[in-house]
Amino acid sequence: MMKNIKLKSCPFCGRKVKLDNEGESAWMISCKKCGAFVSSLNPYINNNEELIRYWNNRAKIKKEKKLKTCPFCGGKAKLYKDYDSVWTIECQKCGFWVDVLIIQYVDKKKDLIKYWNTRKEVNDGK
Repeated sequence: MMKNIKLKSCPFCGRKVKLDNEGESAWMISCKKCGAFVSSLNPYINNNEELIRYWNNRAKIKKEKKLKTCPFCGGKAKLYKDYDSVWTIECQKCGFWVDVLIIQYVDKKKDLIKYWNTRKEVNDGK
């Protein structure tokens, strides 16, 4: 078990997050308030330490007219409908994504964009 791990708050809603075991060797960092999560099963993450570094990384956010950059890596975000016609926003650099099915209080394209573009002050444990 990992001990003394400091996780930054959710970059979307500003709430505390938790680190959970997803199985034998997989971990997940998730926000219970808005549903944002990152898993060590992500192909861009090779181990649990990278998962924690990935979650705690915060990119300098540039102002954009439509979608802000990814809150984790600063990569360009893309809005699209997936194969089930579900609105999704995905970072083209690190693969982090959200869609209207995962985010609990979002059910429309405009609400998903608003959710993605909302950034809260990060509690970095200092």
